[in-house]
Amino acid sequence: MQLRYSFRLYPSAGQLRVREEARAAGLPFVTSAELSKRLTAAKKGPERATAPDGRRS
Repeated sequence: MQLRYSFRLYPSAGQLRVREEARAAGLPFVTSAELSKRLTAAKKGPERATAPDGRRS
């Protein structure tokens, strides 16, 4: 039975920038869950909308 994995995940450059900006502004630490929510919301935005046939507009 494997108790732990032998790799680590690190934030991407964009995720790291969001965390650094929050820290500089004195805001609380931005969690991975919050970053994921923001990414999902950004993907649903009008600038990322796709045409009905699946192509990007």
